[in-house]
This record gives sequence, C-alpha cells and structure tokens, in this order.
Amino acid sequence: MLSSARVYSGVRQELQKFRNRTEAPARFSSRERNQLEAFVIQVLEAGEDDLPVSWTGKRSGHNAVVVPIAMPGEISTNCRRAAITVIDSNGQALNGQYQFCKNDQGRWQYQSD
Repeated sequence: MLSSARVYSGVRQELQKFRNRTEAPARFSSRERNQLEAFVIQVLEAGEDDLPVSWTGKRSGHNAVVVPIAMPGEISTNCRRAAITVIDSNGQALNGQYQFCKNDQGRWQYQSD
C-alpha cells in the first residue's frame, strides 16, 4: 500500500467533502482518513475497471468501496473515474463518482466538475 506521505492534495480535498457534509458519516480519525486516501490512490493506480475494491478501518469499522470506471481512449492513460462509497460504522453512506487525473509530476489530483 502507498504510504500516507504519497497522498496527494486533490484526493485529500475530495475526501474532505465527506467529512464536512452535515449528513456525513461518523468522523474518521486522521489516521483512518490517511489510510483511506492511500487506498483510493492504490486503486486509481492498479485497480481493474468496474471491479469493486473494499477497505475497512480496523479500529472503527468504517468501510469504503472504490470502483474504477473505464474511460475512453487517450484520456484513460492519465485520468480515471472512480465511484467511491464511504460507509460509517452505523451504516450511513455517502457516495459519488469522481474524476482524478495525474499532474505533470505523476500525482493524482481530483478534477472538479
């Protein structure tokens, strides 16, 4: 798994939206948030299109499912879409589809709509 030091700001900012929403699931510890961010990057790097990959926080029981989504042709070499569902230990869920592209340094960044 990638270390939290390799978690890039675009992914961090996007996952922050989950944390800030009024209906957000139970709070993630900063350690779990870093682990989840690293997990998202790992899936962006190596996940197979349309194949769900699950993550579970060992202490809290929070869960996430990330599904990389196929993108057409040329775009797919530098960008990936992903459906991300975050489920807290109480069963409350937030989900959405997001596009991430690699910047000039090869780091994933969230692409806002």
